[in-house]
Amino acid sequence: MSARKRNLIFFIVIVGVIVVLFAISLYQNRGVHVTKYDELKKTTHEASRAPTGAPTAEDEKMLKDLMESGIVESVNANMNEATVDPASWARMKFDAKKHLGWFLATYCGKKKGTGLNWVDILDSYSGKKLAKYSEAYGFKVY
Repeated sequence: MSARKRNLIFFIVIVGVIVVLFAISLYQNRGVHVTKYDELKKTTHEASRAPTGAPTAEDEKMLKDLMESGIVESVNANMNEATVDPASWARMKFDAKKHLGWFLATYCGKKKGTGLNWVDILDSYSGKKLAKYSEAYGFKVY
């Protein structure tokens, strides 16, 4: 067998291994996002919509869990902005995005103490606005 054929076979094997590892990674991350969505949905339905007061311990725990899972990367309540991982965002269904927007808007409103619940959701890599949520205007994906 020539050196060129051996190199080609070696290259194909390496690419195959990388593709398999990438697929496994995506499959494992999918479970994390589904679990976090279920927790967020439960919190959304159980939570009071009263905007007054500071974020509760449950709000802080949910935000911490979302950040540890990699869905949410940062929240700037003073600017009513949250940055999300674009790959995680792309894998989420509309309802999950809407619940996440509601949670982040409510969190920002509570953190600022203004009673105004709204948030701009930004791509953490490009800074591009992906969506916005406001109790007054609802949810919009760009």
